[in-house]
Amino acid sequence: MIQEDHSLARLDALSRVMNVGALVLGPAAALEFASPIACQLLGAASPAELRGRWEGLKRRLPADPGQLPEDDLPSRRVADLHLDGAERSLRVEIYRLGEPATGYLVLLKDRRTVDMLETDLVLASQMRSLAHVYRVLAHDLRSPLNSMQLAVDLLAEAFDDADPFRASSGSQERRRRHLAILREELARLDRIVRTMLEQRESLGSASGAFDLGEVIQEIGRLLLAQ
Repeated sequence: MIQEDHSLARLDALSRVMNVGALVLGPAAALEFASPIACQLLGAASPAELRGRWEGLKRRLPADPGQLPEDDLPSRRVADLHLDGAERSLRVEIYRLGEPATGYLVLLKDRRTVDMLETDLVLASQMRSLAHVYRVLAHDLRSPLNSMQLAVDLLAEAFDDADPFRASSGSQERRRRHLAILREELARLDRIVRTMLEQRESLGSASGAFDLGEVIQEIGRLLLAQ
């Protein structure tokens, strides 16, 4: 009896850690143990209350003797229950204990919680793959960016070497302004690419202070031609 109590205590602790309801049934599907989470999922305040309602509940799980697994393969199903005026959808897994069967272990999980967790896991996997794609793409962008920066520098030198009498001072100033904008935007792209290559945290997780006035002035320079 002491060994059985220790086993049930370990099962109760495991149920809490995994946030899964656990029931232990006898060979005839009589309820022998119910963890607090199982009681909560089945709308009972205590194991004693759950035992009092078990005859009606076990048919709906379903955990009747004729519905319990007869081999080592677990039974998995979804049970939609109407409890205390609310609808509850549970994932139910039933495992046979012993050979021949000396009882059954029933695991209960809230279906919506499990579905949300599975969705989060899929999204996390996709985000890891996407981060890898970002780094590969950023690496491939470095070469054309370097070529563009070199071309802008050469273009600036060509303008400086041009005959000053062929172009008005206003035209020269516009060229210099446009070249400055090109340099700024190429530098911005280079910073973005370097950030993607050096990224260690998830994208969008970094924060920092900035001067809003400078941002507005920069936007103004970009829109000046329009």
